[in-house]
Amino acid sequence: MTIPAAPPPWPGRLGGLGLGGDIGTMLAERGMAELKVGTKLSDDVRQAAVGNSRLRILRPGNMATMDFVQDRINLIVDGDGTIIEIRCG
Repeated sequence: MTIPAAPPPWPGRLGGLGLGGDIGTMLAERGMAELKVGTKLSDDVRQAAVGNSRLRILRPGNMATMDFVQDRINLIVDGDGTIIEIRCG
């Protein structure tokens, strides 16, 4: 068994292509094209995430499952609710 020297890069990093496609396109298709790193979460986005398995908001200290869902959007926010990272999976 060979162990790689470094882990592979995370799919879907900012502006990158993940297995689910371009994150910007995924956001636009869901009517959320205005979401950008550095913006605060709106009440509309918070409501959209409730009970939605394809949109997940991860706050500091939240636990998240390690399953990969190629068309799920993860919004990683800081303690103030500002988006610090957007990725798929």
